[in-house]
Amino acid sequence: MCSDCRTCDNAHDVTHKKCTCESCKYGEHQIDCCPEDCSCLTTFAPDERREAERQYVMNVLEIFRDADLFMDSLMWGPHGSDGSYRFSAMCSDTFHWASADCETIEPEDLQMLGECLADLRVADSHGQAYLCELFASRKRGMRPMHSWLQFVVEYPAVHELFLQAGPERKRDWRAP
Repeated sequence: MCSDCRTCDNAHDVTHKKCTCESCKYGEHQIDCCPEDCSCLTTFAPDERREAERQYVMNVLEIFRDADLFMDSLMWGPHGSDGSYRFSAMCSDTFHWASADCETIEPEDLQMLGECLADLRVADSHGQAYLCELFASRKRGMRPMHSWLQFVVEYPAVHELFLQAGPERKRDWRAP
């Protein structure tokens, strides 16, 4: 829950600005908590929007640099009509057999992404190599498939982080 407005599900600690759009179909609300289809989002000054986007990009890149992960662990692409971008963490073949998969990193996910890196570093010196997979596991509330978990069984503390990410999964042909 948002610590400022206490009404939205965003877990961000920012100072909200009141919506001043008279035609807003959502009524009076905090502008930073606007749903994507709200016309109020256009009331951000272009410089504010660019600065928020720049900060998001820099934060994601710094976390991946600190994890010493190569950029093939990270995908990016346009998001919305405002020219912003979103990054995604690669997690192919982690949750389903023979799959191409990634998990979007939203601005509100940056804290979780940083916590994943910190937890992996505490667990094992090699643990940070699994940043994308642990982030996706925690965001989805889902353990990787059993056959993938065998890759981390030699790192017991890292293995335990994945077991804590979600309930045990049933084995089937998609997730052996």
